[in-house]
Amino acid sequence: MGTVSLFTSEKLKKFQIFLKSMVFSRAVLVGIAVSLPIIIGTQLGYFEIGLALSFGAFWSSPSDISGNFRHKKTGILISAGLAMVVSFI
Repeated sequence: MGTVSLFTSEKLKKFQIFLKSMVFSRAVLVGIAVSLPIIIGTQLGYFEIGLALSFGAFWSSPSDISGNFRHKKTGILISAGLAMVVSFI
């Protein structure tokens, strides 16, 4: 195999591994959770409510930070509270 073919096959294998990873699946789920309320809210005429729900879903999504479960849970609760306050404002 030539160097170009070897380089291409190596990059393709890395891309396939990325598509099968948990990081990619979490990103897809967050993308759906953020975009779906805006789409439904726009279709039903409640864009503001859909936008508030999208912000809440985005801010409450668990991040990939290091730490124990208690800290992640506390961070999610604080972000949900902040989303609620910002939505009311």
